[in-house]
Amino acid sequence: MSGAPVVCPPPQEEGLSVLPYSSDPEAALQKARKDTAVVPSIHYIDLANSIPGEAQSVLNQYRSEVLSYRSWASLRWWATVDKSQNLPQDDSLVATAKRAGCVARVANADISRTPWLQQFGNSTVQKHISSPVSDLHPTLIGAVLEGFAAPHDEVLETLERVVEQVVKAIEVKAHIPDSLSQLIILQRYEWIPEIRDVKSYTRTILFDITDDTVITNIEKRSQEHIEFDISYNEHESLFNKRGWEQVSRQLDSGKREFRDYVQENTVYAS
Repeated sequence: MSGAPVVCPPPQEEGLSVLPYSSDPEAALQKARKDTAVVPSIHYIDLANSIPGEAQSVLNQYRSEVLSYRSWASLRWWATVDKSQNLPQDDSLVATAKRAGCVARVANADISRTPWLQQFGNSTVQKHISSPVSDLHPTLIGAVLEGFAAPHDEVLETLERVVEQVVKAIEVKAHIPDSLSQLIILQRYEWIPEIRDVKSYTRTILFDITDDTVITNIEKRSQEHIEFDISYNEHESLFNKRGWEQVSRQLDSGKREFRDYVQENTVYAS
């Protein structure tokens, strides 16, 4: 079944202004926390494999700048949704899910054009999943990481937390009429010995939880093997750390308020 189309507000124009409307960062944060507790929608995954011990301090500083950007951007996304006249702002499950799905779409659109992420790939990906039910989660994680990072045991174990959050969103979808968008933001950190610095690459994956997703989730409980198709939008970029550092000092809102929120919704894997 389906309800009225969900009309998501566009992300604000590029620039240094944090908010598209007059807004209270603390109020936006509380709304984000409240909605996310009911309906997860944006999932951060940090991957730092084969970083030598000598580079840890550089990596930590680099991650601090990434966190600063994410925190500032999160305020943009949530304030945009919070102040939208096209979205209901009550506490019902349907309204909360509409906002959660929209913030994922607003974030994906904003990331695709921000000056602090150098874009170099954008595509619609379709994959056929065939897996024993007992191996379904590792199979899905491997499909998402393909061509970006190796799904070794520690990564699989860590990313299980993200899968659990997506399953929670699927359970919400079973009780609402509209599809529910989800955004996974993967960040891979690499040590470049020639310049003794870190670079990071971002892959974002936007997908919709639909009625078919709910049916698949139910079917796997009574089957040993399952097959289904997945489709998602994927784009990749390189974080412009120096560019962000140049403007970051001018921006206060969001970097402080949303810092803990972003960290709470980030999983870290080596």
